[in-house]
Amino acid sequence: MVLNFEARGNAGPVILFETGAEDAAWIEAYARAVRTPQASSLGPAVYERLPNDTDFSVFKAHGLAGLNFAFIGGGSAYHQPWDTPENLDRSSLQHQGEIVLGLARHLGQMDREELHAGDGHATFFTLPGNVLVHYPRTWEPALALLAALATAGAIAFGVRAGVLRLPGTLLATLAFPALAAAVGAVLVGLAWAVSRASSAAFSCLNENNW
Repeated sequence: MVLNFEARGNAGPVILFETGAEDAAWIEAYARAVRTPQASSLGPAVYERLPNDTDFSVFKAHGLAGLNFAFIGGGSAYHQPWDTPENLDRSSLQHQGEIVLGLARHLGQMDREELHAGDGHATFFTLPGNVLVHYPRTWEPALALLAALATAGAIAFGVRAGVLRLPGTLLATLAFPALAAAVGAVLVGLAWAVSRASSAAFSCLNENNW
């Protein structure tokens, strides 16, 4: 099993951002072993679609299971001259150490087969108070249906009570995804502009150096 720790900056909490296949048992162990777990299954879902790799990628490609962590605060220091031990947030290092020690102690007491039982994937997220909620991903359709029914019931109750108006509620429901798409488009455009500006500055720097 592999526990990998990265730093995409010099501060911030240590976040679980990648898991191996069949991660339900691993998430259960993480929730039990660590006092301040920080994780969301949205992280691994997004990371899988990015063209990035870490040292964990090599082990994962060879079929080894595990967990991948990183702190990402202070990203402007990443691979920069001021990325030094003096500028490292000691609380980030402390959090990393607590996770390493907690998982080492907990996993060391477990039967290896418990972690490789093939329990499937988990959905997980951290609530305020460092409570890590986790459940099998197969529950998602039922929970989504319950959420949709609860929302529809709340809207129906509000319309019947005269608190909500159906046309306005429907308009707001349709406006939300449109607004999210517009914000996403703006962010993509800004990322593209920053990338082009960075590339231009790097090219100019290389020309001046030569």
